[in-house]
Amino acid sequence: MLNSLTQLHSIAKERLRLQEERLRYKQQLPEDKLKQEKQKEEHLKFERQKKERSKNEQKLQTENYRPQQQKQINPYSTNNNSWSTRNFWSNNSSNGSSEKVYVQGYRCKDGTWVEGYWRSNK
Repeated sequence: MLNSLTQLHSIAKERLRLQEERLRYKQQLPEDKLKQEKQKEEHLKFERQKKERSKNEQKLQTENYRPQQQKQINPYSTNNNSWSTRNFWSNNSSNGSSEKVYVQGYRCKDGTWVEGYWRSNK
């Protein structure tokens, strides 16, 4: 009889332990879900920041590249100053009645490029 009581007692203890374990598991599920959601949000936030940072870096690189690209001197290019001057005089002499004359763009000594423009004949 004592043996059966100890068995019942151990069975009751085991049931109680299992109930407590289930209860802890049920309580922990929402906490785990919240943790997972927070981790996902943090991850998405990090990814957005990473994308924005890379966009900004790329934007800066393109902005920094443009002036360098304009300043690079092509060794095969000719001096356009003399051609635009010849073109200017030929335009003036050929048609004396024109009000505007187009002056073609040219490259400066420092390597920058000046765009062509229209100027008055007078």
